[in-house]
Amino acid sequence: MRITYLAIIVSTALTLGFAEDTSSQLVSFPDLVPMNQTNIELARELVRFNVGLPVSSIVFSNDALVAADFDNILHVWNLQTLTETQILSGHTDTVWEIVYGETTDQLFTSSWDGTIRTWDLQTGETEIFAELPARVWDIDLSPDETILAAASDAKIYLWNASNNRLIRAIPTDLPLIASLAFSPDQSQLAIASPYELGVWNLDSDSYETLFYDSTRFVLFSPAEPILASKSDGGSINLWDVQNRFRTVEITPRRHDFGGGLAFSENGELLASGGHDGLVTIWEARTGQDLIALEGHNEAVYDVAFSLDSRFLASAGQDGTVRLWGIIPT
Repeated sequence: MRITYLAIIVSTALTLGFAEDTSSQLVSFPDLVPMNQTNIELARELVRFNVGLPVSSIVFSNDALVAADFDNILHVWNLQTLTETQILSGHTDTVWEIVYGETTDQLFTSSWDGTIRTWDLQTGETEIFAELPARVWDIDLSPDETILAAASDAKIYLWNASNNRLIRAIPTDLPLIASLAFSPDQSQLAIASPYELGVWNLDSDSYETLFYDSTRFVLFSPAEPILASKSDGGSINLWDVQNRFRTVEITPRRHDFGGGLAFSENGELLASGGHDGLVTIWEARTGQDLIALEGHNEAVYDVAFSLDSRFLASAGQDGTVRLWGIIPT
């Protein structure tokens, strides 16, 4: 494993090999500022972690960045020292989603091996949280971090996140559920499938179709009941779920499928990756194209904002995880 640190103070890139302790080799990171719609045009690539294999999913914890590669391995980097602190194994097939609970400090992963695992980022220990009879395509943690939802083929599963007690299994008429997401008040689950985008109301146990289109990703804004969805063709739609209408339709710079959706902490920014390697950031309310970040040379599979929006991470087919941010002037 090697890490490329792009030193902002000088114009050259320093490639550092890992030793037992490489923290002294790294230039101290400047105090980054949170990204917002007024300063996002200053964002640039700060760090590049070279994993060596395509990366399927990434997530930030309180003090680390976690990525899953196509060899079913989790990589953990400390955000203060920018060193890889752990390489974790447990799954036997591709890991497609990682979610983190900020309050409970719980990390969950889902895999095509039919399992959901929990991880202790301090010790590296892992346990099987649930075993299902089919591939697990996606998981999401409720905003209050008490319920874990999973999509496995055409079923939705809900568990108590603290003791892995199954609350209910919800069968659907959909052929496959590719992505799901809790609403901010956790009364609804948005559902993406190859044929449509829909919302399952957990209180009334009812389902409603919002849009007939092959949908790959769904994500609610953390600040308000606005739902973002991404189709196979790459178009992104923003929805007023309460009133059941589309507020914004975003046409990407290039019409191709890429991966991931991510809102900033305050819901102002929406980021997504493209098949062409671009990471694009829009103003979430209006869909205004703010910036396209260039660096990846192959498809981007996932994007994630840090919990304080000081970093944006992207990862994909080229086997790199890149950190983007803003150096204060």
